[in-house]
Amino acid sequence: MKKINYLAMIAFLMAMFCTVCTSCKDDDDDDNASSSLIGTWKSVSTTYIDDEGKEVTDNDTDEEYDLLIFTEDKVTNEFYFDGKKSGDMTFPYEAKGNKIYMMGEEAEFSISGNTLTIKTDDEEDGPLTQVYKRQ
Repeated sequence: MKKINYLAMIAFLMAMFCTVCTSCKDDDDDDNASSSLIGTWKSVSTTYIDDEGKEVTDNDTDEEYDLLIFTEDKVTNEFYFDGKKSGDMTFPYEAKGNKIYMMGEEAEFSISGNTLTIKTDDEEDGPLTQVYKRQ
């Protein structure tokens, strides 16, 4: 009888261990999403639909660009014009899976190598794709 209770207790503990490990997986994925964003990203291009319905890609230059500086829970967007910093904004963000939530908005992001792509689809402005390179 003691052997059956012992085996039942081991089975219960193993089931609890598996449950704890499985339930933590989503949190770990979210942590990985945030940690993969941490760092400085320089804008490369922005693609959008213009007033005539045509897809337009604006390529950034060394004179005009944005920097996104992600920390664990905040992002700073620095704006550069004529090669000089012309302003910045800092706000909290949250990353879950392939989604990023900033300033009440949701965007989809992906990272491939040193390239960060952020896609939004606003009802008023339409689809927008921004591409950044890790610095």
